[in-house]
Amino acid sequence: MKTFFLKHPRMTSVLCPVINRLAGGNVIRIRGKANKLSLRQALLFRSRIIISGDNNEIFVGNGSILYHTKITITGNNNRVRIGDHVTCKIGDFSFEDDGGLIEIGDHVWISFNSTLTKGSSVARDSIAGTGAIVTKKFTTPNVVLAGVPASIVKKDINWDPKRI
Repeated sequence: MKTFFLKHPRMTSVLCPVINRLAGGNVIRIRGKANKLSLRQALLFRSRIIISGDNNEIFVGNGSILYHTKITITGNNNRVRIGDHVTCKIGDFSFEDDGGLIEIGDHVWISFNSTLTKGSSVARDSIAGTGAIVTKKFTTPNVVLAGVPASIVKKDINWDPKRI
């Protein structure tokens, strides 16, 4: 896979494969030192990625789609890891302090107006329902998360992106 780096004296590197698709209306702002944004064959459409701090990392996996998604980091040493084939529509991932991690496994659907906070995770093959606020780690795969704060409402599910 070919990649290229975008560099600016006051920003850090943005690592993007050449075949990455950035559709219209995106805002990407990176300020600080040693920050990394890695997009692997992902589609961003009208999304906002804002990093303001040092030593932060955002990774978006292969085949992931971020539609009207906001990722905001305003601290230091934070990580957002979005797995392969994740669908996120109108989601919000936010950090306001230092040393946090948000992890989303492979083949996860983050539904409308869902929010993931520092220290939260969603296991592979799962769904975060509309309006869910995920505040902790969910390590069980194939579940539906819903509510404020989110909890497991259904287990042993299997979803198909063609049916969304």
